[in-house]
Amino acid sequence: MSKRILVSSAGWHAALCCVESLSRNGWTVDILTTFRWMPAALSRRTTNAILTPAETDAASYMQKLEETLSAATYDLFIPISDLVVEHASQPS
Repeated sequence: MSKRILVSSAGWHAALCCVESLSRNGWTVDILTTFRWMPAALSRRTTNAILTPAETDAASYMQKLEETLSAATYDLFIPISDLVVEHASQPS
């Protein structure tokens, strides 16, 4: 059974490092990205690049995150940016 992870903030170098490291270790990694041309979204190790609203638009971003998490089975969600951590930690 494939292990699947969702990572946020494709424009951050940390997201690219996560994608590459996790993928090399057998994980299937999807990335949340505002633009398709972000580094982690373009990585050959990324399985799916999922377009989202800007992280600064908390309500829209969280709605897309919730839709994404509901539509697929992930073993782990890794929020990279402080903004996503803040959004995800707020009660819904």
